[in-house]
Amino acid sequence: MNCIHELFFEQALLHPQKIAIVLNQQSLTYNEVLHCVKLLADYLIQNHNVKVGDIICQYLERSIEMVLGILAIISCGCSYCPLSIDDPAPRTHSLIEETKAECVLVHSLTKMKLNDLRHVSLVNCEQIIVAKYITKVPRTWPAWTVKVTDENIAYVIFTSGSTGQPKAVQIRHRNFVSFINAVHHEDIMNKNDVVVQTASCIWDPHVQEILGSMLFGCELVMLQQHGNRNVDYLMSVIYKNQATFLTVVPSLLIMFAEYFQIADKLDYMKTIRVLRCGGAGVFPGYFNNESNEKCLLQLPDISDDKCYVTGDLGKIDSNGELYFVGRVDFQIKLRGQRIEIGEIERIILNVSSNVTNCVVIKYQQQPEDQEHLIAYVQSSSSSSNNEMIIIEELKHYCQQYLPLYMIPTWFIVLEQLPLNTNGKVNRKQLPKPDFSHLTQQQANDHHVDEPNGEMEIEIHALWCRLLSIDTLSMKSNFFSMGGNSLLLMKLYNYYLSTFSLNQQIINIAMLFKQSTIVEHVQLLKNALLKTVNDTFVVQQQQWKPLN
Repeated sequence: MNCIHELFFEQALLHPQKIAIVLNQQSLTYNEVLHCVKLLADYLIQNHNVKVGDIICQYLERSIEMVLGILAIISCGCSYCPLSIDDPAPRTHSLIEETKAECVLVHSLTKMKLNDLRHVSLVNCEQIIVAKYITKVPRTWPAWTVKVTDENIAYVIFTSGSTGQPKAVQIRHRNFVSFINAVHHEDIMNKNDVVVQTASCIWDPHVQEILGSMLFGCELVMLQQHGNRNVDYLMSVIYKNQATFLTVVPSLLIMFAEYFQIADKLDYMKTIRVLRCGGAGVFPGYFNNESNEKCLLQLPDISDDKCYVTGDLGKIDSNGELYFVGRVDFQIKLRGQRIEIGEIERIILNVSSNVTNCVVIKYQQQPEDQEHLIAYVQSSSSSSNNEMIIIEELKHYCQQYLPLYMIPTWFIVLEQLPLNTNGKVNRKQLPKPDFSHLTQQQANDHHVDEPNGEMEIEIHALWCRLLSIDTLSMKSNFFSMGGNSLLLMKLYNYYLSTFSLNQQIINIAMLFKQSTIVEHVQLLKNALLKTVNDTFVVQQQQWKPLN
């Protein structure tokens, strides 16, 4: 069986002038991609002495270089490991240390976030490719001589860990190529497809989108940073490029449904079973982890190879279609992201010696409502005076060590968590969260200053409507009041359409970083002022005297 990079080389030689990657106004042909991949792989081998089996991390924004970096790493016989630039720095540093990576591919902007790392080489792939692009790759390109088999690890991706520590999933070349062969057999993707790369790099479908496209000879359309959170931009990319293939998570599907004003209902069946996966696509195990014996089992009646115990619960309808309905353990799926709540609980327990126990659950008031993470925290100093101090400390600490999607919406401080007869936390007896009380409690934490002016009144009303709150302070944090990334996407799209703003002037990342009504109003005013000034400049340029 061929390896991933070998199949890509074949595609590049089959149709060298075909468009391979598109990002806004930029594009590269398969021949140009191959040239850049060879340049970068050559640089890594010659200047950083990378060897077969090494793990090389990649810490990049969405870009064409993201694709080139993945292909170059794998072409060296190394294992690609993606890191999210949205993760807190301590978590990123911890993951790099876990992989024992000695080399990280970066951009000029992302490099600054890792400058304090020691004993790790930061390789600015953007600079190297630009500087060496006019170079002619020698016939004896070093990577051609690298001995890689389909048993080598192609990439590793960290997943939330039940013990509180993220686990690195290892995927062999054989696993991925077998998966691609199955996709080809079912005609799910083919060389005529235009694939939009929507998945975040912390989610394994991004590898399937990127490498799958390159192995099939598709045209891969990359999005600008955070472009997958902007429905208007995403729809314009789909229409402009006449896209035919798109991977969507439930939250994005909901956004599309609202965009087109459509609804869909699922009719679930009765019989529920634990799902086990077998076949050539099953991974060899987690990197440097002892849990492999529990999750990889030999089932002689089903397969000669080991099967992966997913922990998912599923049921099959009369048409043979499989539906995911839940988990057997405390792993959850929240807005398309798989989360081990043990990892969140471990972080919370590290906050302070006053925090003696905690439980995190997924909660939804009504089936049509937003899903939230609720953290129940047992504290030895849970008086009403200390409660808000503890909550603020918990929020601040979680923001430092957890990705945004793993930070609980609400923290409920209790003197004692309910226990069962065995002394374990009785989750069924946890008090149901009173959202009206919680939002009012947090609103009281700020002086409730009334909105002043037409824009403030409009934005305040919009926030209250989205968050289902009667009133809130102009200085309340969007995420502290129950907001999440999906609701922020709705907010952002509302701003763009209502105020006719250019997404180049204001982007969703700005709203993440400045997340109060006061800050949003100021961002919008600045964006409107810049839009007016730019229009005025354009008009001046259009009416020039003929002499």
